[in-house]
Amino acid sequence: MQLIIPEANRSFVADRLGCAADWPVGFDDGDSKDLGVFHIRAVAAAHEELDCDEEGRHPYLGYIVQCG
Repeated sequence: MQLIIPEANRSFVADRLGCAADWPVGFDDGDSKDLGVFHIRAVAAAHEELDCDEEGRHPYLGYIVQCG
C-alpha cells in the first residue's frame, strides 16, 4: 500500500505517522504518476485561496484517479 500526499506536507506527514520520509508518494500541482493499475494526477485545491510553501509547492491538492 502507498500513501499519496502533497509534497509540501512530506515532513508533517512523516512526523505525524512516524514513518520514513521517503515512504509516502509526493505530488504537486500538475504531477501525474502511475502507481500499479492507477494513474493519478494532482490538481491544486484552494482553501480560501491557493497557497504555496516557500518552494512554490501547493499544500492542498485534489487527485484525479483513473484505473485500468
